[in-house]
Amino acid sequence: MDINEFETSLKELNDEISQIVACRAVYYASWPTEARLPIINRYKGFFFPVRDALSQAMLMSMARVVDTDKRTVSIPNLIGAIRDKPTLLPHASGDLLERLVTKSNEVAAVVKKLKAVRNQRLAHHDRNATPPTIVKSEMDQLIDQTVELFNDFSSALDRSVTSWHQITGDAEWHTELLLEEAELGIVARQKKIEDEIYGELDLKK
Repeated sequence: MDINEFETSLKELNDEISQIVACRAVYYASWPTEARLPIINRYKGFFFPVRDALSQAMLMSMARVVDTDKRTVSIPNLIGAIRDKPTLLPHASGDLLERLVTKSNEVAAVVKKLKAVRNQRLAHHDRNATPPTIVKSEMDQLIDQTVELFNDFSSALDRSVTSWHQITGDAEWHTELLLEEAELGIVARQKKIEDEIYGELDLKK
């Protein structure tokens, strides 16, 4: 891998991470809390499959990011490229590779679970398998660690870092607006029905 290929891989990894953080933001913003449960249940034919699709998209994208297949664009393969050719990152500190490996090892247990979920349920459905459960805190740790690793690569390449705050902020805000509009729509629809009923009653007088 040369430096141009490494830069291209980082850009593609950026796209994957953008999808992951956006899916996570919408998924969490539409979490069926006590306050949101009435509106989510009212439109469950929409929210249930959408939230399920968001969850699967997030898990599949994350699985691609941590894939060890040599044909893929992933964190492990970029670490391997740096190990083979340290000059790919001209601004790297002397202990960068060690720090990258340490951070990757910190989420190794979650990555193992994620690969099992992908292989047994997402990529195909194994009949007799019982995939492990990945809890929210584990997924958050894996995503946040991936963001850190990406910026470690990026800053060592060209001294730049990426923030996904705009993407997550928009995703959360727009989801909240959608839920609020749905609630207002229920109120408006109920008022319309009442007006029609009372209008008919007035006409009969």
